[in-house]
Amino acid sequence: TMGGTDNPVRRFSEFFSRVVSVPSRADDDPLQEWACVIDWEQLAAFNPALADRLLDQPDATIGYAREALMMLGAECASTGRLPQLRIRNLPADTQTDTLETVQLGQLVSLSGMVVATTDVRPELTTIAVECQQCGTITKGRYFGMTTPTLKRCWSCGRDEYVAKTADSDCVDTQHARLRIDSADDTD
Repeated sequence: TMGGTDNPVRRFSEFFSRVVSVPSRADDDPLQEWACVIDWEQLAAFNPALADRLLDQPDATIGYAREALMMLGAECASTGRLPQLRIRNLPADTQTDTLETVQLGQLVSLSGMVVATTDVRPELTTIAVECQQCGTITKGRYFGMTTPTLKRCWSCGRDEYVAKTADSDCVDTQHARLRIDSADDTD
């Protein structure tokens, strides 16, 4: 059955295996990173529970999608990295007067004009560290504002780590300020 999200990585693998356009060059712009576009409407038709999970827990769910892409061998040949994920065709725009703090960390759709942006900066998604005692490499995943807890080496029990930047992953992030016109605004 396609219902449920008992194994989101497997569900995304099934979804990506059925979608023709994955991965694709981002907007045919050579300056863009290699990207995979997830059409939310297609995902909802394939597995409504997984599509809802993407809206409610986007950071973790995108992590599952990236794992599925890795299992399918979707790394970009030139960089060896997984493609960036983009989501399109989200459900109807959320009305700004209905936004509440309870929606923090959820994926919502808003319409407006971008009036200010920050510089694009890297944000750590996965950190790899190497134990200085035994050489074991451990990875921890960041989900939004959470930080992985890497207290002791699971192999030798020591707590002397050095970050392995080549095995860590980052995504580009940018903050934008929107001007959203209200329905009463006639300008």
